[in-house]
Amino acid sequence: MKKAWICLVSGTFLSVPAMVMGADLATNGSFENAGSGGATDSAAWTETVSGAPGSLSERVLTGANSGSAAHRLVALGSNGIGANASIAQSTVLDGGLPSLVGGSTVSVSYRGNYNLGPGGVGFRVLRILNSAGQIVAQTPLGVITNGTGGAYQTFTLGPVTVPAIGAAPNDSYTAFVELNVAGGAFVGSSAEALIDDVIIDGSVIGGIVTGACCTGTTCSITTQANCTGTYLGNGTSCSGNPCLPPVTGACCVDNVCSITTQAACTGTYQGDNTTCASNPCPIITNIIFNGGFETAGFGGAFEALGWNRGAGGGAASLAQRDSAFPRTGEFAHYLVAAGGAAIGGNAVISQNTVNEGGLSLEQNSTLKLSFRGRYTFGPGAVGFYALRILNGAGGIVAQAPLGVIANGTNGAYQLFSTPTLNVPAFGAPPNDVYAAFVEINVAAGAFPESLGEGYIDDVVLEGTLVGVAGCNTIDFNQNGVFPEDQDVIDFFDVLAGGTPATCDAIAGCQDIDFNNNGVFPEDQDVIDFFNVLAGGQCP
Repeated sequence: MKKAWICLVSGTFLSVPAMVMGADLATNGSFENAGSGGATDSAAWTETVSGAPGSLSERVLTGANSGSAAHRLVALGSNGIGANASIAQSTVLDGGLPSLVGGSTVSVSYRGNYNLGPGGVGFRVLRILNSAGQIVAQTPLGVITNGTGGAYQTFTLGPVTVPAIGAAPNDSYTAFVELNVAGGAFVGSSAEALIDDVIIDGSVIGGIVTGACCTGTTCSITTQANCTGTYLGNGTSCSGNPCLPPVTGACCVDNVCSITTQAACTGTYQGDNTTCASNPCPIITNIIFNGGFETAGFGGAFEALGWNRGAGGGAASLAQRDSAFPRTGEFAHYLVAAGGAAIGGNAVISQNTVNEGGLSLEQNSTLKLSFRGRYTFGPGAVGFYALRILNGAGGIVAQAPLGVIANGTNGAYQLFSTPTLNVPAFGAPPNDVYAAFVEINVAAGAFPESLGEGYIDDVVLEGTLVGVAGCNTIDFNQNGVFPEDQDVIDFFDVLAGGTPATCDAIAGCQDIDFNNNGVFPEDQDVIDFFNVLAGGQCP
């Protein structure tokens, strides 16, 4: 894109901070960065052209003195019309830099490869302009009358002294560099130049701000304007080479494996350079019943099969299965606790695994609860969740610390979990059987304005039941409903290499090594699956 330069500099500096001497003030002085006009436009440079067709001022990717780009100027004369091609840069207007320091000096050097035909000539000039665009200092006009024989040569301008900072418009100064070629007003007159590696040596108020620049895996310190790759920010450094690709590894979220950085892993990071090839994420055996609330209870659509529910306090308190905001599937469980005058509100769901499944927890096994919750809390409202191990008499023999949820989740589901519990060894009654007891509730204060709401979904209880300690459970798809035909269908689907959509969204389906002997696929897994399904023991 061709640009016409307009000199307009504004700003008032009431004080002059310490200056930085000898900094390169040129922006994109090596022309490596293309501008908004495309590949032939040099970023931060103003380009002008006049004369016969073929005259041009453009960025090129051939013939550079260094790097991959240079800027080409071509001026072709015609009958009665001279030609001109130029590039120019203002350190304030084009480079976005602060004012030059009053009393400092500015000089310019660049590399030029000139080819001058009849009547062709080159010019160069450095000017100091105030905020009104007026020339307050300048170098003599540099004239180039001879070509450089196809090779680059160094050309210089200055030094020129910047006047003292004063009242407007002398409250701000910019360095203005202009390089051009010109052709005579006759056919056959020509001038051509390749310009590269422009350096404007000077000082600006406050100094030049630099940072780390990544070009591929190479790190360098430069200004943001001169960075040809990714600029990491002002004041950043190349320490430790931040341009190298981040180290990644396997990340386990529930039983799903993905490759991420350690910082981005929202689950358990398996270590640098680990992979998902052998699926390092543990298979979750979910012993909760109907943890996705997809199955209605005998009391109707508002009741979740396998779960107890209750609500009290204000009239708006309730606990019900609900289809408004499920995280996965079609249902979640909705809890509302409303406070009243001098009466608190409460809404709760709970499950006892022995009451629902009829089987005790295996002794010396482990137990952990996790679920997803979407909470909205008004004044005085709070959420709780608890995991307890009960013996045959209902006595508590182990429990996790009470989970307290004090803040809402801003309309999104979040993961909540307990620490892992150890199931005690079996003993004399009532310690000959153990049940997991899960309770999730919201509570409100004893005043009418207090209100707490929670949507609960995807409850997972990782544990082992007696009778299937050596095998997986018969709830193969881990949807909390068992025994059912769908578990058999999904077992054979996975055995054949499929990925059934009916598997639990969080825990997934169990693996096909049903008897956990480390050998799969094998006929014995099929035999043991049907044996346990029929009520038998795992061999």
